[in-house]
This record gives sequence, structure tokens and C-alpha cells, in this order.
Amino acid sequence: MVGTTTSTDLPLPFGIGLQPFLAGAQDAFVAKLNHGVVVALTYLGGVGDEEGLAVAVDPSGNVYAAGSTKSADFPTFRALQPFLNGRTNAFVVKLSPR
Repeated sequence: MVGTTTSTDLPLPFGIGLQPFLAGAQDAFVAKLNHGVVVALTYLGGVGDEEGLAVAVDPSGNVYAAGSTKSADFPTFRALQPFLNGRTNAFVVKLSPR
């Protein structure tokens, strides 16, 4: 599941997440559900606004989330474009299964 939130208290399982806090006024989030129960959850964002728009899962269980960001400090690792270019950029992230 992917979406957008302004909440500062998403129910992070075990109190952890890749990004365990809201970084701006609005961040994207990615959640893994098992029979309606949140088993993994993380915020995705920087000081600007993000929107989580699409999600897919491959046969190996890797999660691909896509959306938009207005954050110059959007967290990146091995990014093709590691910086904000213009006002709003797209993002695609890959999250490995736990």
C-alpha cells in the first residue's frame, strides 16, 4: 500500500521504519499489510511535500513505490538523479522484503 500523509504518528511496527518520522508537512508512505494488519511501514520524504502514487511488488517480494517530491533533501541511495531538478520531481524507490 502506498499513500500520502500529514500524520506524525503512523503506527510503525515495533517503533521502527526506514524513515521513522514525518520529515516535512506531507510525506509519502509505504505499508505492508498481512490480512489487514500493518507489518511494515515507513515514511518517504524530505522537508518539502511528497505524494505516494503507485506501488508494485515483484515475484521476489521487492516493493517498488512511485510518486512525486518537492524536497531537495529527498533521501536517495545510488540515485540516477540525486538532486531536485525543478519544482517537482518523480521518484521510484525499491524496498527489499524483510
